[in-house]
Amino acid sequence: LPDGSVLPSRSLNFSTGGMAIRLAQPQPIEPGLPVQIGLSHRGVEQTLPAVVRQDRDGQVSVQFTAMSMEQERWLVASTFARADIWLSQWGQHDRDAFWRSLGQVLAASARGFGRLGG
Repeated sequence: LPDGSVLPSRSLNFSTGGMAIRLAQPQPIEPGLPVQIGLSHRGVEQTLPAVVRQDRDGQVSVQFTAMSMEQERWLVASTFARADIWLSQWGQHDRDAFWRSLGQVLAASARGFGRLGG
């Protein structure tokens, strides 16, 4: 965090654009807050710049911001280093259902419009 404090967390999912993490001890984090995400691989940690986009029930979504070439390489290597996890999860998700997906999109839209109007 900008004040130097560290919040232990676990990654839920990530891509080259951002990631979702679950805080070990949930606490509110303001969207828009710049943060540094520590990503470890084989005992080595690299920090990546990001900004908080969403905080809901201890699950925080961040978007990566401008990185050095070294940081970008680290992120790509970290993304592809655990292909075994991708393979183990392949086909394990619920089948997508049109009406459920549509309902989720409409519910998210309603929440967004509620925030704009309220």
